[in-house]
This record gives sequence, C-alpha cells and structure tokens, in this order.
Amino acid sequence: MTQAIEKAPPQQSNLAQVTGFNDRLIKLIKATVCPGATPLELATFLYNAKRLGLDPMTRQIYFIKYDARRPGEIVTGIDGYRSRAENSGVYAGSDDAVYEYADVGQPKGAPSKASVTVWKLVGGQRVPFSASARWEEFYPGDGKQGEQYRKRPHNQLAVRAESHALRKGFPQLMQELDIQAAPADWAQAATLDEQARDDPAERARLAERYTEIFSDESEDEPGSAPAHTAAENVPEPAGKTRNLDLQEIDRQRKEEGPIS
Repeated sequence: MTQAIEKAPPQQSNLAQVTGFNDRLIKLIKATVCPGATPLELATFLYNAKRLGLDPMTRQIYFIKYDARRPGEIVTGIDGYRSRAENSGVYAGSDDAVYEYADVGQPKGAPSKASVTVWKLVGGQRVPFSASARWEEFYPGDGKQGEQYRKRPHNQLAVRAESHALRKGFPQLMQELDIQAAPADWAQAATLDEQARDDPAERARLAERYTEIFSDESEDEPGSAPAHTAAENVPEPAGKTRNLDLQEIDRQRKEEGPIS
C-alpha cells in the first residue's frame, strides 16, 4: 500500500505575512491596480486598503502613476466615499449634479462648474449638504493628468463636487479616508521581497511556488495521466474572460482618476 505524500505549504512572502493578504491577491493587485508601484508604494497601498476596508478591485481605492520618475498617488475613489457614507446608517442619497457653463477657458461643451447635493438624516430629518467643483480649480492641465477631464468633463467635475459634499455631511467619517504612511515593518517586508526577486536562487524558488499555487491541488490517482502544468490546467476561455475583466477594471480606474 502506498501512502500519499503531503505537500508542504508554499512559503509566504514577507509582505503576505505582515499584511494578511495572500500572495496571489498581492500579485493581482500589483499587476492590475498598482502597475509601476515601488515596494514602498505597494506596501502603502495595501496598508490603506486594509485599514479603511476598501476593495481595490471594485474601484474604491486607486493607485495612479503618470510618470515612472515621480511618486505615485494613492486616492480613495468616489465609490469608497459612498460606501463609507452608506455604512453610517444616516446617508440618504444624493441629487444629480447641476452644471454651469461660463467661459473660463475649458474645452467646448465642458462645464465651468458642477454642484452636487448629498442628504443625511439628522434627528430624523433629511438634511442637504451641497458643494461645488470649478474647472479653473480642478483641471490638472493639458498633459496626461488632464486627459480624463477633457474626455469626460461632466463626470470629473461631478465626482469632485460629490466627494466634497460628502466631506461636508460626514466630516469625521471622511477624514478617516485620508491616506496614511505604511508601518515600517510593511515597507521593510515589501523591500525585502523585491530584493529577493533579484536573486537567481530566489527567482527559481518563486517560479516553483507559482506552479504549486496555480496547478491542480489534487493528487493524481494511480494509473491516471501525468499532471499538466498550471498553464495547461487553465481553460482558455476562462483565462480570456479574466484578462478582459482585469483590463476593464484598469480602464475604469484610469477613467475616474483621483479624488482631490
């Protein structure tokens, strides 16, 4: 009688150990949500996503980096603001944005100002909190940073106005959404993992662990066909669907841009 050999659990990365995120999710976030992030930026992003209870895969928190030579920016998306307001139990919805079109040098058809009202239950009464965002104050400029303003000017100004209205209505809750620096051990863990990837022996170990993670976890039965590689085990249509989903997430993340 043969006895099945138990596989030892794959060793976790330093970042997975300190953050509580598994390596598969860290790899997915780094590739789709935080492309180009430095180890410190990735650690800071993961720390704030976990601290705030925001889901990077549903556009509640973003990482935006326009230039590899400059630091990236971690921002809370409007869905993160709305989620935090909803969890208060006294959020009572919002009205559609109201626009003005004074000529302030904006592209043709773009608004000069957007105003949004959000509602909050105060003493059982529905109370309005309004805020505005003006093109002159929020348009980042004619470079890549202002691309979404030129493509979707109404949405961009409305999102800014709504985020400010939510800050007025829920000041304490929204203040908690401010980004904080990652703890020293998180930053150190990310740096150590990055350094380890530059080591040939460590790269070989990571490649082997990748195969273990993504291959079929069940043991082959006696007399069965040889096990396939991880890539062979993934049906092509499902892989294509996942890639399309990730591309759509990345496209939507870039379109909304940062909240400021």
